[in-house]
Amino acid sequence: VPPRPGAATGTVIVLAQGGHRTMLNDRGANLLLTAGDVDAALAAAPGVRHLHLSAYTLLDDASRGAGLRALAAARERGLTVSVDAASAAPLRRVGGAAFLGWVRGADILFANADEAALLADAPAHVRHVVAKRGGQGAVWDGTIRVPARPAEVVDPTGAGDAFAAGLLAAWLGGAAPAEA
Repeated sequence: VPPRPGAATGTVIVLAQGGHRTMLNDRGANLLLTAGDVDAALAAAPGVRHLHLSAYTLLDDASRGAGLRALAAARERGLTVSVDAASAAPLRRVGGAAFLGWVRGADILFANADEAALLADAPAHVRHVVAKRGGQGAVWDGTIRVPARPAEVVDPTGAGDAFAAGLLAAWLGGAAPAEA
């Protein structure tokens, strides 16, 4: 993606106290992503097999077109697709039904408990849903439950992203859902 001179880099401030976190963000240059940027990036990576999209791209009016183009381009190229629901507050603003309409056909939708609760009343048109449950592990399609490995939690920031990366690497490598 080309640099955006004069545009601020996206910034997230994380305020953590005990087991609670609050994030304040300024998406900066991330809001300047265009459908043309998506097409150029995909053209430059002819061997790509999978698209993972953070829903932040879809949840903001300014970048939604790029996110929708990424999903459409992935379908056109026959890529597998995963989407992380990203955050309950902006998801609440756009509504679960609208969001699920945008991600229709995705292979995997990742959601934490708050995000899943917002999406529960809308029909899901994705192949698989992976519920991220923190210390209680994860659930694939409501049936395959895998416990979390015990660990001392210092700061959960980025844990969901790291989980998705590990699961996707295993799943794309051929692992069964419980193993992934």
